Order: sequence, then structure tokens, then C-alpha cells
Amino acid sequence: MQTTLSARSLSTAIALGAYGGAVLALSDVFLTPGKGILIPYALVVIGIMLTIRAERLTRFSERFAVTLIAFMLSSLALFVTSMIRADNTITWRHIGVVAFLLILSVGISLPAAVLTRAPRQQQMT
Repeated sequence: MQTTLSARSLSTAIALGAYGGAVLALSDVFLTPGKGILIPYALVVIGIMLTIRAERLTRFSERFAVTLIAFMLSSLALFVTSMIRADNTITWRHIGVVAFLLILSVGISLPAAVLTRAPRQQQMT
């Protein structure tokens, strides 16, 4: 079983993470704080899933890794933006939030990797 990412998959994950991070960071800056962040988060997850589906990644491990990397980069951008705006130093509470974010990312990436499986092409014989 091959577990390495191709260069194209890695660049896709980084690009999705950067775009998702920009969406989340800008929504944190311009929208009111609270539950309003759930809508941009949902849009980021849907965008990641649609892009992975369009890329037609065949291996589950590759789909999972791309989804996880993109979601983690997006969430990291939001977390850094929130910390800069609050002018806080890193505390144990922040480390707990990052650990929770990692668990949440895995929980979102697993079903997303299953749902984005591309249909098999019919071969002409």
C-alpha cells in the first residue's frame, strides 16, 4: 500500500487550505463572533469535497490526506487570526483547542474521503 502523496495532490491540499483559510479568516474578521462561523466552515468542507471529487483521486489514503491537510490548514489560519485579534499568548487552553481541532479534522476527513470517491470508468472491450 502506497501512502505517499503525489506532488499534484499535495499542491491541491495546500491550495485548498490556503483558500479555505482565507475564507475563514476573513469571515472571522468581518462577521460577528459566534455561531456565524459555522456557515463558512460548512462551505469550506463542501468546497474541499467538490474539489477532491473533481480531481478524481482514486486511493482512499490520498483522499483522506488531502482532506485532512486542507481542513487543518484552513482551521490553523482561523486560529491564528483569532489569536492575533485577541492579542493573546499561547496557553494550555490553546493547546487543548489545537488537539480538539486535530480530532475534529480526522472526524470530518474520514467521511469526506469516503463520500468523494470517484465513480469507476467503464472500460470498452
